[in-house]
Amino acid sequence: RAVLAQVDRYMLFEGGAVIHTGEMVLQADEATAYFGEEQTALERLELQGRANVRSSNGTLREMRADEATLLFEQTTRQPEGTVLVGHARIELAGHDAEQGSRIDASTMNIELTPSGRDVMALDAAGGVTLRLPKLGENPEQHIRAAVLTGTGTPQIGLTTLRFDHDVEYRESLQAPPSESSQVRLVKAERLEAGVEPGLS
Repeated sequence: RAVLAQVDRYMLFEGGAVIHTGEMVLQADEATAYFGEEQTALERLELQGRANVRSSNGTLREMRADEATLLFEQTTRQPEGTVLVGHARIELAGHDAEQGSRIDASTMNIELTPSGRDVMALDAAGGVTLRLPKLGENPEQHIRAAVLTGTGTPQIGLTTLRFDHDVEYRESLQAPPSESSQVRLVKAERLEAGVEPGLS
């Protein structure tokens, strides 16, 4: 089912919507597209029910949540930010087809770089978990906290992460079958970390 409300400047799609916009594919049970005053530029997209956004370029490869709102820059028409609500998750691209970092939380507010391809700033709350990619013989690394704040630059994206309240950093190194795994656990009220582009 589709509704075109030209006077109110929106379109509604129900019953499983799939939207292709640039390098992104968006899916949800229901999607509403809102347009600016000129009715030619997309202002925001609201996705309701099993919202999923996939990108074929940049470090931000996938976003998912119960509900998602995407905001678009009116001049360039590039995505400039996203709000994820309910079982929010973002997945970033890794090196050479390796799985990248993943962040889970109850809610996330994401600000994108001007290109719309990378995360420039991030606010996440509610059961936040960051899973860093496992590269070669390096240990698996997880960070959990109540709140996560990420900041960066328009050129390279995120550069600094700050975790607050009940922070737990855990890294584990797989051992041979005859030995037990090695685990390092660090707890704190705040943890600050510098990160490589794409949280690699």
